Amino acid sequence: MPSEFVDQISPFIMFDHFGPAQVTSKKPFYVPPHPHKGFEPVTLLFKGEVLHRDSLGNVGNLKAGDVQWMTAGKGVIHSEGVPAAFLEKGGEMELIQLWVNLPRSAKQHEPRYQDLRGENFPLIKEGDAGLKLIAGDYKGQKSGTELLTLY
Repeated sequence: MPSEFVDQISPFIMFDHFGPAQVTSKKPFYVPPHPHKGFEPVTLLFKGEVLHRDSLGNVGNLKAGDVQWMTAGKGVIHSEGVPAAFLEKGGEMELIQLWVNLPRSAKQHEPRYQDLRGENFPLIKEGDAGLKLIAGDYKGQKSGTELLTLY
């Protein structure tokens, strides 16, 4: 529990922001292997590149504007860092990660990744701004993200 003053936080477990930060071979970005189970870590990459690997043999590469929607389900061990080419040249990284709790019925779902490319998200005009629809339905548009969490 993040705070003794928070009685109920589901469906959101955690929100984390990394960066903006310069990544180089002398100052790399790497999160060593660690477990996830029973929730969906959702990573939105604003700047840079991320390379992920897991205990099931999955590998994926995200670039700025992409989203990784991981379903940890019954459990997986994964790590994340940057591709070697990005590390060599260096660059700026910025991302956010949101952990979405899975409903009890999906806690034992097989682990999976949806590496979603930014250019494939529906664009919705909202006033003077354009919004990318990452998940769900909004104003007649539907995202291609497969969801297990419907709160």
